[in-house]
Amino acid sequence: MDHWGDWGSVLAPWAGPGHWHDPDMLLIGNNCITEDEERTQMAIWALVAAPLIMGNDMRSVPAASKAILFNKDAIRINQDSLGQQGLRLTNTSSAPTQVWYRVLANGDVAVGLYNKMGGGPPLPPIPGPPCAAWNTTTDGYFEACGGGAGNVGQFSGKTPAEAEAECCANLQCAGFSYADDGNGKGSGYYKGNLNCGFTRAAGYQGFAKPSQIPSGSSAPADITVRFSDLNLFGSVTVYDVWAQQSLGAFTGSFTAKAVPFHGTALLRLSQA
Repeated sequence: MDHWGDWGSVLAPWAGPGHWHDPDMLLIGNNCITEDEERTQMAIWALVAAPLIMGNDMRSVPAASKAILFNKDAIRINQDSLGQQGLRLTNTSSAPTQVWYRVLANGDVAVGLYNKMGGGPPLPPIPGPPCAAWNTTTDGYFEACGGGAGNVGQFSGKTPAEAEAECCANLQCAGFSYADDGNGKGSGYYKGNLNCGFTRAAGYQGFAKPSQIPSGSSAPADITVRFSDLNLFGSVTVYDVWAQQSLGAFTGSFTAKAVPFHGTALLRLSQA
């Protein structure tokens, strides 16, 4: 999802009827992600005009997953005849909450309000020396959002203490991954943030500046979309795709309350 958000403006001109980008199959019903994450995948795939290819055992789809896959309003957004790929309105993948949108054939705008990191308080700036304490993990590390762009350097042939000292002095380094080479030294990547959760990786250690580990993980979040950002003005009718009902008319903005961690409110906005 970070990739499709970061590169959406580059990819969108090449999507359209007869030739669609494919961010891979749906995990919905595979019992490997939560129901909230299933709704998020369905929402984002619908917004970016991705082929809806089920990647599960069709003999054992849970009822809740089936309801997501069969949601006619989500499918209608995905199959919209204008064929315009949606984009992430939020300008960075490291934002804890995000707004995604897609312009539809009749002038409506489909919107996804995504709670990526939980509704915790903002993190303080990355601290520098002295770094008296480190959070350490085994068989995994806290990953940076933004893919490779979330890394702020890499190293090899360093002891953990040497990597700690280098990261400590770097005000852009929130922590690092570390793979021991068996000789007391190792390699890894310095992380510009730790916002994309714990990545399990056998044989790796993680070192983090404690203040940079998000405290809001798993917390719901209120997420607001401003209608003017979508070229909608005056009274706007908001339709909740998951509830399959209208929420009424609003002016200026709409706030989805308590969007679950890793969940996405999927809306259809109509100029009243």
